[in-house]
This record gives sequence, structure tokens and C-alpha cells, in this order.
Amino acid sequence: MAGILIVEDERVAAWNIQSALEKFGYTVVANIGSGDKAVGLAGTLKPDLVLMDIRLPGEIDGIEAAARIRNQFKIPVVYLTAYTDDQTIERAIATDPYGYLTKPFKRAELHTTITTALHRCQLEKQLQATQQWLTSTLNSIGDGTITTDQEGRITFMNPVAEALTGWLLTEAMGKPVNQVLELYNAQTGQAIENPVLLAMQEGIPFELPKQCQLRTKQGKERLIDDVATPIRDAFGQVQGGVIVFRDTTETQRMQAALQESEARFQRLAANLPGIIYKVLHRLDGSVECLYLSRYFQILFEMALESFQQGKDFILAAIHPDDASSLHTAIETMLQTLQPHTWEGRIQVPSGQIKWIQIINRSSRQANGDIICDGLIVDISERKRTEQALQRQMQRERLLSEVAQQIHKSFDLHEILTTVVTKVRQMLEVDRVLIFQINPDGSGVVIQESVRSVSPTLGLSFCDKCFPSDCYEFYWHGQSRVIPDTSEDEWSNCLTELMQKLGVKSKVVIPIIQHQGTATTSLKSPARKLWGLLIVHACDDYRQWESEEVDLLRQISNHLAIAIQQSELYQKLQQANEHLECLVKIDALTQVANRRRFDEYIQQQWNQLAREQKPLSLILCDIDFFKRYNDTYGHPAGDACLVQIAEAINHSVKRPADLVTRYGGEEFAVILPNTDHKGAVHVAITIQNQVRQLQLDHIGSNVADYVTVSMGIVTTVPSDNSSPQALIAATDRSLYQAKQQGRDRYCIKTL
Repeated sequence: MAGILIVEDERVAAWNIQSALEKFGYTVVANIGSGDKAVGLAGTLKPDLVLMDIRLPGEIDGIEAAARIRNQFKIPVVYLTAYTDDQTIERAIATDPYGYLTKPFKRAELHTTITTALHRCQLEKQLQATQQWLTSTLNSIGDGTITTDQEGRITFMNPVAEALTGWLLTEAMGKPVNQVLELYNAQTGQAIENPVLLAMQEGIPFELPKQCQLRTKQGKERLIDDVATPIRDAFGQVQGGVIVFRDTTETQRMQAALQESEARFQRLAANLPGIIYKVLHRLDGSVECLYLSRYFQILFEMALESFQQGKDFILAAIHPDDASSLHTAIETMLQTLQPHTWEGRIQVPSGQIKWIQIINRSSRQANGDIICDGLIVDISERKRTEQALQRQMQRERLLSEVAQQIHKSFDLHEILTTVVTKVRQMLEVDRVLIFQINPDGSGVVIQESVRSVSPTLGLSFCDKCFPSDCYEFYWHGQSRVIPDTSEDEWSNCLTELMQKLGVKSKVVIPIIQHQGTATTSLKSPARKLWGLLIVHACDDYRQWESEEVDLLRQISNHLAIAIQQSELYQKLQQANEHLECLVKIDALTQVANRRRFDEYIQQQWNQLAREQKPLSLILCDIDFFKRYNDTYGHPAGDACLVQIAEAINHSVKRPADLVTRYGGEEFAVILPNTDHKGAVHVAITIQNQVRQLQLDHIGSNVADYVTVSMGIVTTVPSDNSSPQALIAATDRSLYQAKQQGRDRYCIKTL
């Protein structure tokens, strides 16, 4: 049974009410006399009904307590009071009570009021659930739904309707449906009478007219359709209206597009540059043409009657190389009944060879016969385009390969070899050559690639073989394309040469180097005619295609850049070599300097350590050279150093021996793979070469001419020693020679 909360400050009356309720079978969850406590217990105990005395002690009376309970917990309230003044009744009614008992009341009245209140509460809950279910259903459907009352004012809109109209339910609630649903004829622009109002007026459903257009709140226009229906109560009276509609803008656009497409197809079929056919293949092997479009006469260049003479007559038009594949295709189509496509060539009476494509679909009839429907189209142009595209792609690929290969190399011979070889293979010609033009107008073939023809490599030409204006012609970047060399009128000399070489057709492309400055002068250094790229066809005459000539021009441009890069690289190499030489040569004596000495002795040490062969070092010092400078002056001293360096340099014979200026008046001689005997021989030679100079030296304590002292050390390099140890030992040997009186050598072994 239902649980009831009693709120009554008169305790005797409260216990009497509880006693009566319990006799009626209800459960009294609590019996209190305070409004504050009533609100708290209502939230905790959750009774099904509250019996509330209007006049209660405390901060809030019964009406305020009832209002809070209704608002917070949605629990029905029945008032108990002895007061019936208008103001109290108005306050009580405002809280939406479920009943009102005036004290004193009878038990039967109490029972009736409570039963009625509980039944009303149950009905309201059922109604609320039904409304929620209906609202959820309407919100879930994919069409827009709007309902109105009898006056045509909006009472409900689902989310789809909100999206289609641009109005939110909170905005549209209570507004006239005409204001939210602005309907117009999409073609005429005239307003359409609202179907919801019509449905309510006539009492029957109204469909939206075609081309009905809805203008949204934001001004956007949509095509819609569907139906409006009146809403009736249980007695059949119209209580409002409902309209269900959907956005058909995209659908109608697609329908219009489809209609246009169908119309376009019909026009296309009438003017199709192809043959539409329907052919019957009977079980007895006979063939009958049921339909053939008139384009047959254009494609096959024969009358329609010819086709109707039978398949053998048509097969005669098929190219012999493709007849077998067509026969196989027909057999496959008849056996599998699967869609099939065949491509091949036909020979027409005019002598042309055309490419055709047959697209066929077969179906078997009830009697076993097979009907083939299909289309025959001329694909000759497509085939030519495909072949041209394939050739173009191949040429672009080969051009890219050539460009990559010639740009990654600085070797001129390798660059030229790559170009002539690739071009000959690419164009399938007999000879490709590079002709370099000299400043005097002559030229020579410096590279070529040939196939079964005589070579021309090294062949030179004088300027008399060329017309006077040919250089300017080529200098401006113009090419010569000669399908028949016998008709070339440039010069008899060239014509005779072409006949001698067996050249029937040729292409000549200039190789021009640009320096980046625009010019119109033939002698300007900003534009140089470096040479010619020449292609020969000897086996047969050849009509050169424009794509081939363009390809050669592109290769020539890449070649000119590569040649220029190669030439610059060679100059850079020479400059680097010169700089390297300057860095390692003593500026005064022109022999190797100390930097070269350090580098070379380390190299020889490492190499001879691996080979376990001897290395000798001689350190030479000019005796009393400071006195020489003081006596004769520094210019004379420099001249003396130069002559001494030359004398020492003349004393060594092998390429691996190196003479260096070690510092000041000291010189060093590195003798790889030389034992102590060989080193002594070189030292004696140096002494003799210096004495023969007879350079006056009055300041010397040894002789009246310039002499040298030398230290010699020989060793076999190893990991246990170093070049520095060799140099130190040689320096000590030199010091010993000076201590012993100069103009001599001392030798040690490390």
C-alpha cells in the first residue's frame, strides 16, 4: 500500500488521522508537526502522498512546505485546514495540491480524497511517461515534425525540424506556424498557403505541393515535401495539426541531374561516333543482325547490307594479325556469357588501318539462342595518343637519365660518350657525333657512337666546307632538320661528304654555352657556339618528328651546361694544383718548403715501415752564412741560397728523392729506399756541386768560397721510432760535422 506522511501540529488530530489511514490499509511513514521537518523527511522517506496542515508553527507554514516538496521531489500534497479564507485558498491553489480537506472531515471524505489523489498521481506519471516516449520518438525520426494547437501556434518541434527551419523550439514555441514555416513555390516565387492550417480547416490531410520551398530563419532556401494532418481528440474534434516534412533539395537536384543525364545520353546515342549493335546467334550456328547503328558505314566504309551478309564477310575486314584473337573472344563471349572487351585492327576499303574496341554483353534466351548487345568504337586516335605518350615517356625517362649521368661527371670524355651512346640508342639511328668548332672556324669530330657504319671520329673539317653564314645560323640556336641530304643546298662540300659517309637524313643541333648576359653579337664572349650535336640516319630516309628534334635540343642544352661545368672544373683543378704547389714550394729557392718536408717524411716513414726498407736524411747547413750576409748584404745572401738550392737539387736523381729548404740557410734531402752508402754518395755529390760554384766568401774560416756541412742518418722505420727521432739524430750529426771543422759530413745510423 501507499506510504503517507502526516504533517499536523494538533497531535490528537494527527493520531486520529494516522489511525484512520492504517485502518484503510495505508502505511504512515511519519507523523510530524513541523514544516521544516516535513521537507527533510520527504526527501529521505520518499512517501507516495503528504497530508499537510496549512497552519504550522515554525519558520515556514504548510503551504510553503508543500511548495518545496512539490518542486524538489514531485510528491503529491493534500491540504488539511480549518481556514477557508480567499487569500489562504489562493496560496494553496498556487502549489497545485491534489486535494483539500476542510476540518472537521469524515473518515469517508479522507479515504475518498486520498484515493483520488493517488489515482491522479498515477495517471499523471503514466501521462508523463507517454509524453516522454512520444517526444523521444518524434525526436528520433529522420523527418522534421511540428505540431500546433487549434489556433495554429506551435506546440512542438523535433531537432530535425529545428535544423531545417533554423528555429529553436524555445524560439518557435507559441508562434504562428506561418511565421516559422515560410513556404513558397520554387519556380514562381509565390507564397504557398500553409498546409497545417488547411488540414485543420478541411479536417483532412494535405500533401505539400511540388516545388515547395521553405525559407529558413536565416534566409536559406530548401525544397521540402511530405504531408500535414489534423490532430483530433477522442470525440473527433480537431485540436491542432501536425506536419511531417523532409529536405528534398539534394534528392530533387539528383533527380534533375539524372533527367539531364538521361536526356544527354539520348542525344549522345543519336550522334554517337560508334556502332551500337544487337546480334542473334542461333543454336544452328547462323547469325542474324537485329540492329546496327548507321555509324557502321563511316567506321567500316561499307554499306549496312554488307554486315547482314554474315559474320564471315565482317571477319574479312579484321587485320590478319588480330583475326585469331577476335575468334577466340567471340567463342569466350558465347560460352561464358560474361561481359567482354576486345581491341584490334581493321582494314577498310580506303586502305587505312583503324583500331576498334568491341564492348559486348551476351544473354541466353529461353530457346537457347544467344543475343549479343554491344558497342564498337573507333579507338585509333586513342591508340596513336597512347603510343605517342609511351614514346614521350620513354624519351623523358631517357632524357632524365642522360641529364643525371652527364651532370654527375666532370670528365668531358665520359660526358660526351654518354650523350652519343644514349642518343643513338634512344632514336635508333646509325650515327651520333659531337663536332667541336675551333676559333678559326674549323672543327673536328671528338666523340661518336655508330651502328654498322664507318666511323668519323677524329675527322676534321676546314671552314671552307661551311657556308659563310652557317655559324651565325647556329649561333642563334637554330637547328637543321634534313630528311634528304641530297637536297641540302648549303654547300657542295657537305653534300659530297654526306654521300661519302652514306648519310641519307640528318639533324644538326647547336651546342651553345651562355655566360648569363644577353647579346646579339656573334663574337660576344657571353654566348659561345661550342660545337654541334649531329644525328645521321644512313640505312633509310627518315622524316624527323618534332618531338625528336625537341628532345635533341633539350639534350644539347644539358650537354652545353655539362661541358661548361667540365671546363670550369678543369680550370679549378689546375688552379688548385697551382695553389697546392705554391703552398708547398719555398718562394725564394723554389724547392720544397718546411711544410712539404714534414708531410713527405711522415708519408715515407709510414710506407717504408710497412716495406721494411731504409730511409736516409741529410741536413745541409751553409758554413758561416751570417758572416756572408754581413759581408755581402742580404740580396747577395738570397742569391747564394738560390744557387746552393739548385746545386743540391742537381745532386739527386731519383723521382722519390726530395730537396727542401729546412729553415734559414739549412736544407734537407729526404732519400727514400736509400742505405747509408747511397746517402754518402749523394752528400759527396752535393759537396762537389757546391764547390764548383766557387761563390766568394772572405768571411769563412774554412775556405775562400762557400762550403756546406752535412749530417747524415740512415734507419729502417718502425713503430718503435718516429720521423722526429730521425730528424733529431740527423741534427746531432750535423752539429758534429760543424764541431769537427765544417766543410764535411758526419754519418750515423739510428
